[in-house]
Amino acid sequence: MSRVLISGASRGIGLELVKQYAAAGDEVIACVRDTGNAALLDEVASGADNVTVQQMDAGDPASIEAAAAAIGDAPIDILINNAGVAQVPGDLDDVAPSDFERLLDVNVRSIYLAARCI
Repeated sequence: MSRVLISGASRGIGLELVKQYAAAGDEVIACVRDTGNAALLDEVASGADNVTVQQMDAGDPASIEAAAAAIGDAPIDILINNAGVAQVPGDLDDVAPSDFERLLDVNVRSIYLAARCI
């Protein structure tokens, strides 16, 4: 049995990975930015004693560090950095610098921070 952490676990690929690892008997830590907006994940977690939902905003270094502290020192065997955003329109002139920074924070920096902290 492995201990698996999956970011971006509230829907799509992340949610499916939670289901698959949980069904295989692994301990799953399912990280989501907004725990109040994760009904599908909550449904999976309520039916499985090996799934824990953890708040973690992949675009916020303080949130990643807080999640790491909440998870504790037990080793993570598998880290799946699934969280991501895609908010860049087709025309680069329409991209606000703040939107581009958010994209970098979530899609690039969070991978480094999660691997380092967790």
